Order: sequence, then C-alpha cells, then structure tokens
Amino acid sequence: MYVGIDVTTTALFNGARGARLAGLASLIECGPLPARRGTHEPFKELITRLENALVLQQHRPGALPRHAPISISGPRGGSGA
Repeated sequence: MYVGIDVTTTALFNGARGARLAGLASLIECGPLPARRGTHEPFKELITRLENALVLQQHRPGALPRHAPISISGPRGGSGA
C-alpha cells in the first residue's frame, strides 16, 4: 500500500521491476484521509478493514491498526508499506 504518494507521476512503476509492481497493484485515487475526524479515525479504520480483508499467515490480528500512527508519520502523511 502506498499512501500519500502520487504514483502516476513518479518513476515507481517504470522499468521491468516497476512493470511487475504495476501488475500486482490496483490504483485507488482518493483525497486526503485524515488521521482523526471528531471521534472517528478514518485512516485507522481503513487499515483495520485492509487487515481484515487480507489472508496473513503468522500475523496477530490488530497489529496493522496498532501501527497506523507510524504509517502516516512520513512526509506530508505519506507512507509505503
């Protein structure tokens, strides 16, 4: 998951490795997703839903949402995971 990175204007998907990454990725364009909105935590809720949708082996449920604050601590809230 790449958050806060404009992958359409970067060289991330260029070349042989980039083509392989692009083949495995789906682009979902959205506006800014705040860490908090009132009593809700939209980013953490997104991470929780993502974790629940993935089949992860040797993974403790709740580990990804617990790290959500770290995930948005990159430049301008950007992160890649």
